[in-house]
Order: sequence, then C-alpha cells, then structure tokens
Amino acid sequence: MRRTAETKELFSLSALYQFFEAKNEAQFSRKTLDLVEKAENQTAFICFTGHFSAGKSSLINALLGSQVLPASPIPTSANIVTIQQGIPQVVAYGSDETKYELPAPYRKETLDTYCRNKDIRKITIQDDKTGLPEQLALMDTPGIDASDDADRFMTESALHLVDSMFYVTDYNHVQSEVNLLFLQELSAQQQPFYLIVNQIDKHREEELPWTDFQNGVRIVFQQWQITPENIFYTTLKDPAHAHNQLNEVKQKMQQLLTEKEQLHKAGLERGRQRLIEQYLKEAKQQADEETAALEEQLLELIDDHTNEAANWRNKLQAAEENGRETIQQTLKNANLMPYEVRESAEKYLESTFPDFKIGLLNSKRKTAEERERRRTETEEHIQKQIEKQLIWRLRDKLIEWADQHDVYKESVQKMLQDFKADLPADLLEQHIQQGASMNGTYTLVYTAAVQDHIKLAYKKAALSVVEAAIATTDTAFEQAEQLEKQEKQKAAENERIQQKINQLQLDLKEISVDINQTEDDMETEAIDQAKQAIADRYEVKNSTDLLRTEAAAKPAELEQEVQAQTDLESKLLPEEMAKHLEKAAAALTEVEGFQSAIEDLKNRKEKLTNQDYTLVLFGAFSAGKSSFANALLGESLLPVSPNPTTASINMLKQATKTHPHQTVVVKWKSQNHIKADIESLSGKQIDMKTFLTEKPSDLVEDRRHQSFMQAVQTGYQFVQTQLGFEEKIPFEKFSEHVTRESLSCFIEQITVYLDNAFLKQGVTLIDTPGADSINARHTDVTFQFMKHADAILFVTYYNHAFSKADEQVLQQLGKVKGALEKDNMFFIVNASDLAKDEAEKDYVTNYVAENLATFQIRQPRLFALSSLLGLQEKQSAQQLDSGLGKLERELNSFIRHELTDVIIDSAGKELQRQYIQLRAYADAMDLDEKSKQEKVRQYEVEQEEVLGTVKTYTQPVFKQAISQRIEKQLHYVKERQLLEANDLFKQCFNPSRIRSSGASGREEVGRQIMEFSHRIRLQLEQEYRAVTIRVDRTVRDQLERWRIGAEQTVQDVNEALTLAAAAENRLPETAPPERQLTFQQADLARMQKLYRGAKAFFQGNEKEMLKEELLKLLDPMLTDILKDYTAAMENHYSQIWQAEEKRMQKQAVKQLAGYYSGMLRALTDTSSKQKLQEALETFQSLLRTNV
Repeated sequence: MRRTAETKELFSLSALYQFFEAKNEAQFSRKTLDLVEKAENQTAFICFTGHFSAGKSSLINALLGSQVLPASPIPTSANIVTIQQGIPQVVAYGSDETKYELPAPYRKETLDTYCRNKDIRKITIQDDKTGLPEQLALMDTPGIDASDDADRFMTESALHLVDSMFYVTDYNHVQSEVNLLFLQELSAQQQPFYLIVNQIDKHREEELPWTDFQNGVRIVFQQWQITPENIFYTTLKDPAHAHNQLNEVKQKMQQLLTEKEQLHKAGLERGRQRLIEQYLKEAKQQADEETAALEEQLLELIDDHTNEAANWRNKLQAAEENGRETIQQTLKNANLMPYEVRESAEKYLESTFPDFKIGLLNSKRKTAEERERRRTETEEHIQKQIEKQLIWRLRDKLIEWADQHDVYKESVQKMLQDFKADLPADLLEQHIQQGASMNGTYTLVYTAAVQDHIKLAYKKAALSVVEAAIATTDTAFEQAEQLEKQEKQKAAENERIQQKINQLQLDLKEISVDINQTEDDMETEAIDQAKQAIADRYEVKNSTDLLRTEAAAKPAELEQEVQAQTDLESKLLPEEMAKHLEKAAAALTEVEGFQSAIEDLKNRKEKLTNQDYTLVLFGAFSAGKSSFANALLGESLLPVSPNPTTASINMLKQATKTHPHQTVVVKWKSQNHIKADIESLSGKQIDMKTFLTEKPSDLVEDRRHQSFMQAVQTGYQFVQTQLGFEEKIPFEKFSEHVTRESLSCFIEQITVYLDNAFLKQGVTLIDTPGADSINARHTDVTFQFMKHADAILFVTYYNHAFSKADEQVLQQLGKVKGALEKDNMFFIVNASDLAKDEAEKDYVTNYVAENLATFQIRQPRLFALSSLLGLQEKQSAQQLDSGLGKLERELNSFIRHELTDVIIDSAGKELQRQYIQLRAYADAMDLDEKSKQEKVRQYEVEQEEVLGTVKTYTQPVFKQAISQRIEKQLHYVKERQLLEANDLFKQCFNPSRIRSSGASGREEVGRQIMEFSHRIRLQLEQEYRAVTIRVDRTVRDQLERWRIGAEQTVQDVNEALTLAAAAENRLPETAPPERQLTFQQADLARMQKLYRGAKAFFQGNEKEMLKEELLKLLDPMLTDILKDYTAAMENHYSQIWQAEEKRMQKQAVKQLAGYYSGMLRALTDTSSKQKLQEALETFQSLLRTNV
C-alpha cells in the first residue's frame, strides 16, 4: 500500500466523506467529494474572483495568451468555470447533479450560453492551448456585485477548493462597499489572497495623482482591516502604462506554478479544515439552538410556583403558631381581678359561709338576698374586666393577626364581631372551697381560680377563631397541593430536559472528536467508497438537452424609440415667439381694456426669454456623473476621482451680475439637521457634546455610517460657527468642499455660478451624490429633484452596467416616471470608449434596456457615450466619435421643442384670443349712435351679471375629481406594497444577513425585521410623493375644466366672452405624514422565536412562516398608514383647490372687467380708433407668421 503524503490526504478526506455520509450531510458530502477528486487528480486551483465586470475573464485570457473564456463588460460567468490543459472539451455540471459533455470543436456562442446559465453549477474547460502545466486549473467565479445574490453564494461555495486566490476589482470600484465587505470577510477567515486593481488606464493624473490614489486604497484597507498578500495594478488596454504590473502578476503566477505541489497540499488541508470548521460551527449552532429552546423551557419551569403546598403548609403553620402566641400573650397580660374585683369577691365569699346572717327578723330571707346581691355585684365587676381585658383586646389582636396572615375573610369578621366565650352560670360557685377559712389568702386563691377558668374559656374561643380562619384557606391549600404535584412532575421533566442539554454538549464533543479523528484514518474501504461515489455522482446527459433548455431568444435588438417629429416649420422658435409677444403687448398699450392682457403677454414673453431648465444627474458612485457633467459643460469644472466624490448636491448655474463667474455659494446644514442625521443613523437620541466624545463604532455597527460619523467628529470644530448659514467661498476651494468628507458631510448644497455656453441656454445642471459608496449618506440621499426636474439624466458605467446601486436609484425613478406627464428621462451608458467594437457596445446597451424594463421603464432614451472623448472633442474641436453629440442634439430638441412647445402653443392661442377681442372692439366703434347706446345699456347690465357670476363660480365635481384621484391612487399603493413586500423579504432575509444561532441569530432576525419595516416605510413615502405628481396633474386638469366651465357660463350671457388659460403655477409641496412601521414587542418576540438557526430557517419552512406572519401584521398597518396618507393628502389638496379657485375667480373677474371696460370705451369714445386699427394690423401680421 502507498503511504505517501498525498495518499494520507486521500485517506483522511475519504474518511471525512464517510463521516458526512453517515450524518446525512449532503452538502458537506458533495464538497468533500470535490476535495477527494482534487486529491486523486492532484489538481491545484488558482482562483480569480472579484467585482463583476472587473475583467476577471479577460485577465485570465491574457495570462493564458488565448481567448478561452467569454469576456464582456456585463456579467459573463453565472457559475464556477475551471480551465485546464488537455484535449479540447467542455463539461457542464448541473445543480441537479447532471453532467453535459460538449466535445471539440465547440462554438464560442455555445460556451457563452453555458457560462450564463444559472442552472449550471460548474463548468470545466479543457483546451490544448492554455499553456498551463498538468494538474493545475484556473478558476473563474461569478462577480460578487452582480444584481443576483446567487452569484456571490456560488463564489463562496467554491472557496474550499482554492489553493491560491486573486481578487480582481476595476479601478473605479476599489472602494465599493461590496468589495470591502467581501475582502474584510476573507481577511477575517485568514484566506490568503492577492488583490488586482484592473483597468488602471482609466486613471487621469491631472484629476488625481497616482500616489494619492494608492494611498487612498491603502488607508481604506487599513480602516476595514483588509490584509492582501500583495496589491497589483494592471491594464490590458494600455500595456505600456507606467504603473502596469501585469508582468508582475504573470511572474507571481509562474512562481505559484512552480510551487504547485506545496500549494496543492496546503490547499487540501485548508479546504479540509474549512469544511470541518464550517460543519462544527453549524453543529454547534444547531446544538446551541436546541439548547436555547430547551433552556427556555427550563426558564418557564423556574418561573412557575415551586413547592406551593409546602409553602402553604409552612405559611399556615406559622399563622397558627403566631395566633396561639398572640392569644397566649394577650391572656397573660389580662388582669381580670384588680383590687375592686377582689374586694367584691371577698364580700361574696363571706356571704357563702354558714355563719353569715343579716338581721334578726326574717334573717334567712335577708341573708339570701344579700348573698345574691353580692354575687351579682361580683359577677358584674368580673364581666366588665372580661370585656375590657379580654373581648376587646382579643378581638383587636385577632383582627390584626388575620390581616397579617391574609385570613381576614367575611366569616372571620363576623365571628370576631360576635366574639365571646360561654361561661357557666355557676362559675362563682364552682370555685368555692368548702371548709376553707375566710382570710386574704383564700380570696386570692379563689379569684385566681375564677380568672384561670375565664381565661381558659376565652383561650378556647379565640383558638376556635384561629382554626376557623385557617380553615377558610382549605380550597387554596388544595390548589396548592395540586400545584405541588404538578411542580414535581415539572421538576421531573426539567431533569429530563437538563439531561438532554447535557447530552447535546456530549454529542457535540463526540462529533468534534470523531471528525478530527478522520485525519488519521487509514481504511482503504473509505477510499473505495469515495471513488465509487465520484464515479456514480453525475447523471450524464446529451449536451443538446441543455442547449434546448437554453433556446431562449437572443437579447433583442435595442428598440430605439422613434420620437414623433413635430412639423417645426409650422411653429415659431422660442425667441421668435418672444418677439411676437413683445410686439403684441406694445400694440395694446394705448388700447383701453387690455391691461390684464398686456401683463399676461409680458409674463409669457419673460418666461420664454428667461426660461430656466433644470437637468438633474443621478447614478451610482463612480458611474462618471461628474465626468459627464464636465463633458456637457465643455470644461473640467467638477472634481473627478475613482473614489466617492460628490458628497453634496452641486448646482451649476449661469453667472449673473450679482453672482459673477466662478462664484461659489455653500449652504451649510443647521445644527438640528446634523443632529437628525446622527440620530437617524445611530437610532439614539444624543446631544452633540456627548456625540463628539463617543467612538463611532460604539454608536453604530455599519462601517459606512461610522465613516460619516467620523467625518462629523473630525470637521465639527472647524465648521460649527457656519452651520445654518450660507457663505461664499473661493472657487479654488470648491473641490475640497465637495470631496473632503469632513467638510461635505455638513453641506446641504453648493451652488456654482459659471460663465459657460451650455449653461447660457438657460440650463441649471444639478449633480447629485452617488449611491453605493462607503459613505452611507451617499446611498441615503433623497431624490428631491426628481419631481420638478425638466430632464433627468441617469448615468451608469459601461464596465459596471446595472449594479445593485443602480437598482436602488431606478426603483425611485420607475415610480416617478410612471407619474410624470412627459417622458423627461435620458439614460446614459458612460465610458463607451472601453468597448472593443460596436457589437459589444450594442450588447451592453441591449442589456441595460432589458433591465430597465423590469422597472417599468420601457422604450428609454438610451445613449452609449464617452465623457472623456466628449470633453476632448469640445476642447480640441476634433471628431472622436464620443456619442455625446447625439445626446446633446436630442436633449436640446427635447428642451427647445417638447418643453417649450407647450408655452409657444399657449401663447399663440392667447394672441388669437386677443385678436378676436380687438376685432370686437373695432366692430363696436363702427356701429351707428343708436346701436351704440343700446349696446352700452346692454353691456352695463351684462357686466354686473357676468362679474357676479364668475366671482362665485364653483362646481363641486372639480374637487370631487381630485378626491377620487387621491383615493384611487392610494388604493393601488397598498396592493403594490404587498406584492413588492415578497421581493423585499428575500432581500432582507438571506444567508448573507442572518448567520448566527441562538440569541445572536434571533437578534439578527430582529434587526432584519426592523430593516424590512424601514424599507417598506421608505417605499411608502416614495409612493406618496409619486402620487402627488399624479394628483398635481389632476388639479391642473380640473383648473382647466374650471376655466372652460366658467367660460361657457358667461358665454350664455354673451357668446363673445372668453377666458385666457391660466399660467401654470408650481403647487405647494406636501410631505408624507411621519409614520413608523413598528411591531409590538410581543409580536417581534414571537417572530424572532420562529428562528432556531440558519439551516432550519433557510432550508426548512421557518422562513416562509416568518414571511406569512410579517405580511399578516403588515396588512392592517398599511391600511392605517394609508388612511393617514389619504387624510393628509385630502387636507393638503383641499387647501390648494380653495386657493387656486380663488385665484382663478380673481383672474377671470379682472379679464372680464377689462373686456367690458374696453368695449364701453369703444362705444363711447372713438379717439383711439386709429390706435385700435394699428393694433389690429399688428396682430394680423403676427398671426399670419404664426400659422
């Protein structure tokens, strides 16, 4: 038998496989078989993983010197792909343990299809041109930041096979949160890895010195405790780049190849230990979960009453003893025979002697009467002492006793009220001693005997009260006995549970011993079993079966939206219409009745001349928004960096006299704003003084939020006096205020005024913070400009198109787009100069368009362009095919035509209306005198009626339409939220968020429940704002209906009357009411108890049970919140309608009053006839050119 080191590895791994099989651990069995196969074939694996579309596949192809793997700017690998030297073939392994073989020659398109098929778990590629030594394989994994979490899990599932790892990220995303979190986890697991920062050809020295970039990477890795073996900087596009370390990567690869055997051995041991540690961790988690569940039962037992009957017995015994003692002490202290009683008793005793006689005559009768008198007197004296010394005192003492021992029941109270002892009628006679001598001693003996007799009787009576009082607790005592019996049963169960707990710990120790003993197992039977399992592992199928299942249609060609071309020849340009309006206003100046019209025409002219268009940029961080903005401006004005830059809202406006070129105005947040930011992130109320002394890590766990808090603490002392104010800063400091987090975290907005050709068109350009940065605030920026932006430009990055950060922005954009009246969104795939050819560029744009459709964004205006080349084109006047020109033409067409056409059309209609009114005035002047007088009388009557009508004109149906719109839109919100909650649940409750067991695991579940409710609340607020866009439009529609209705009403009086369309005002904003989705503590605890451990939760039915419980609780909460939303929105729009209706009434009165004023002037004064005629001719001329 061979006893080499390799054989020993094979023995131990086979024994480990046998162990997992015996435990029915299928997942661990499969992974162990992977290692057995690896040991048998003596294959070493060098893994390439990292950020999606960072160029992993391209880098592998470059290292191999041939195009073995498909490479693309969008995700190409949805599975684990390994490459080895050998006879050309491709083998695909399905997740259902099926195997498909594709012999050479195979088509590249087929391999691409395999690599993108998520039903395939693993692909092995053999090629005779790899140049790899035998028994060495390169591994390519899915990108960890692709939009599907399954890709990350796929990567993590292959780590047990890895002997050496290269983690690849692209230049622009080194500091991506996803990268940092994954690398931090690798470092924590002590997994050796090399970091490759690829695509460094994107670096621009003039934007950021190379040393600063490297230092930035080093610093952030230190902050995140990330420890790579080495960092390489590479580019495939520019081999001669000064900082290109591709050769060093190749040298490192060669070194690893020469160390293949050592790598292989160390990797096998690391993989085996990883599986053992992972299994023991899961076993411990499961044991901890079961232990925690059992201990909860123990706690329930401890919380119950223990030794209840014994407690009652002791309590009653103590009560009885205390009662006896109380009675005894009371009797002892009672003196029934004081001097006066003894004196009376002595006299009575004297009367009992035979020689006692009273009188001479009738002495017998008199003696008897005297004896009875003395007896009665003695008895009365004794009774008084009994009442005073015994009855009252015993009653009080027994009441006090009964209260103290909780036995003062109604029956006891009655007994004490009637308390007394039965004494014999001949009590005094019973204790007379015959033959005794009458003296003081006899009297004392006698009274003591009577007293003892009385005390004994009262002792018995008092004790009967005590016994009766204690007897009232018999029922409770019986219950206590029952409880004691139950408690003994529980104690027995408790002991059994404790035995189970002890056994769990023993089993865990035994498992640990058994699994570690597999290292020394030398049973050949285990190897045979493992090898047979490998041979039987997969069901081999024909590759054509797989291809048939992948016969989904190729990505459709991008549907370019064909914009309806307006017949521009029939419309005036904005500047031409502005001149028309100016001429029209001038022509009406000296004509009576047109003052309101003149103001309106001047306002329309001003709006056309000084039209301000707001363009807002959105997108993930490092998508190139700032670079794109610079390209639009034609000069490098905004700071550009591969690190997160735009941390505040930057507003770029055309310079003015009051704000000359390069004026920068910083609006600082207020103290309350900063405090609200801190409290929102930490979830704690904290004053600034305390906050400044706290460690960010003690306030919040999320490192992104820690970064923001650290920035606040660093910068507060320098900016505290500026908070809440605006100030101008030198243009040279603009970049620092934008990029330096310790400054930008305090800035609400920066406005920069520039003398720039692009901005001179009336454009205000707004650059927003990017999402997905290491600074949490970037992700949390409110997209407050979406609603009122004239155009929205969403920027995504060519090599990182459609990341998770993009999704976060697009969810909001999708809601807003569906509510907007006009499609004002433009989607830009930036850095298209990275495309190797047009086909690849088209493929990426198709990919983006398909994904946009999932957010209800269909037929998008989509442009692939290069900001870099676009800026160079403008600066050098060269044609570099940047694609920027096409976007600018369509953007300009949208602004100049789609946005302004509405204004121009409305202005043309108003000119036509004023011309008709002029014509009516001219016709009135041409009437004969008699007709004029009749018309004057008619119009004077009409004017009063018409003005009275419009002054109060209203129709309930207009307001009802608004209310119905609100109700309908918010009704659909609940339906959408319940549907979206299913997807949101998957995002919040997955193995990357919940990993621990026991109490820690339940805490994680609790945090995710809070995260789920928080995100539902955010979505509700987004929905609320989106609904306001629709309702705003309804309000404007109803205002136009009001105008038409009012016009028709006054036309019933005079059909010549018309009303000008109202200028569109921006309606007041409304924010959603502040409502928290909070669960009752009991509900939260109940849901947390559904979690017993990650394995049972995700593989069993616990996750679905939690989802059902969450949705059941969520439904009524949504109903309540939407009721509040409805009430708030109803109130808001009711106030708006009242204000707008009054404005419309006032405007209508003004217009109609002007009309009648002018008409009466025309009928009574012809001096302005010449001016009227000139105005008519001017309008005729203007309208002819407007046709």
